[in-house]
Amino acid sequence: MLHLKTVRLEDRDLLYNINQKYLYEMTNFYDDPMDEEGNYHYGYFEAYFTDPKREVYFICDDDVMVGFAMVNPYSNIGEHPDYTMAEFTIFPAYRRKHFAIDAARMILAGHPGKWEIKYNEENAPAKRLWNLVAAPYHPEVHHLNEEETVLSFETEETRNIAASEEPGVCQKNQLLYRLMSMEDYEAAYDLWIQCGNGLNNKDDSREGIEKYLRRNPATSFVAVLDGKIVGVILCGHDGRRGIIQHACVSPDCRRMGIGKKLVDLALEALKKEGINKVLLVAFKKNEVGNAFWESQGFTLREDLNYRNKALAEMIRIDPYYLKET
Repeated sequence: MLHLKTVRLEDRDLLYNINQKYLYEMTNFYDDPMDEEGNYHYGYFEAYFTDPKREVYFICDDDVMVGFAMVNPYSNIGEHPDYTMAEFTIFPAYRRKHFAIDAARMILAGHPGKWEIKYNEENAPAKRLWNLVAAPYHPEVHHLNEEETVLSFETEETRNIAASEEPGVCQKNQLLYRLMSMEDYEAAYDLWIQCGNGLNNKDDSREGIEKYLRRNPATSFVAVLDGKIVGVILCGHDGRRGIIQHACVSPDCRRMGIGKKLVDLALEALKKEGINKVLLVAFKKNEVGNAFWESQGFTLREDLNYRNKALAEMIRIDPYYLKET
């Protein structure tokens, strides 16, 4: 399982050696010479062991180190961010395995606030990664020069929630919206069950949802109140059409705009990925759900027949189906 390991003082020599290999790779984009000992100068290296505002993480997949990241709060554009991604890399042997996007999202999730991320325009993989990671937060784009670009954005989107019409856990609290990650799976699954979403033992298993999020890393969202997930929307696309699945809000937190906000976030994320149309399926007997989707501008198609075919044996966990059988 992918995780972050904080770099300690006793890891200094290991980090130095790894960073040298990273700096060598960066000479593809920067004209940095070696010193007389064959090393590349990194002026802030020691500061990561003396400045408490600086953080370094080894990125690990179980016991295997696959990359590292260096974070500090110092701006590239004269602003006052909470965090700046100073350095980030996945080692060449572990690229194209989703480690980069998963690790980046993990770091951002653990450091909510104002972010800056800089990349070299000629570094196409980095440019794609950081624009994908930042897309849900609608970043401002700052061109430092012809070679370097900075994305600035805020990951913690909060607002004061007014009291609902009925007593509930969401009264007079702050609500956080963020991208869904696999750390949210158990809580999201419990909420889907509570809300009566149609599930099955294959697609909605941990493995099934993990595969879905890897394929669609920037389009599914959760609403979190005091550390508890109270809303979720699973959303993705096939490159042509978007699809919304498993959207729900805790019964205690309804009629407060949470569902609409989750839908807005998902639709905006799809637009960022070039998707022009989105579809969804709702049970006919789900009157509350159908009324909601109608209010959000999703029109009912009466000229189509919905058909599907199972390619594997699945056990349905479907409240509307079970009520009829």
